[in-house]
Amino acid sequence: MNDQKLNGKHPPPLDVSDDDVDTLPTIEAVVEAFLADSTSPDRASFTSTADIMAAARAWCDDRGEFRFGRRLLAKQLQQRGCKPQRTNTQRGWRGVRLR
Repeated sequence: MNDQKLNGKHPPPLDVSDDDVDTLPTIEAVVEAFLADSTSPDRASFTSTADIMAAARAWCDDRGEFRFGRRLLAKQLQQRGCKPQRTNTQRGWRGVRLR
């Protein structure tokens, strides 16, 4: 994001023409790219949601991508066969590990 800090919740509007809109990645594609780059399937692993979201924030910031939320991440993880799980101290996902 060009070294700009966001002052509010919403990012500034994109400066793109109508012709460029078709080439912009969808937020779902951003989540898929993060999962492909930063995680590996592992049925025995438990990874906390906090750890995954911290890795996702860093990944998005490094690439200038918009950050995505927990709900979209949860949807993509469930589509990959991961299961939500709780411990006494945290919530997370069984079946995925960070690289």
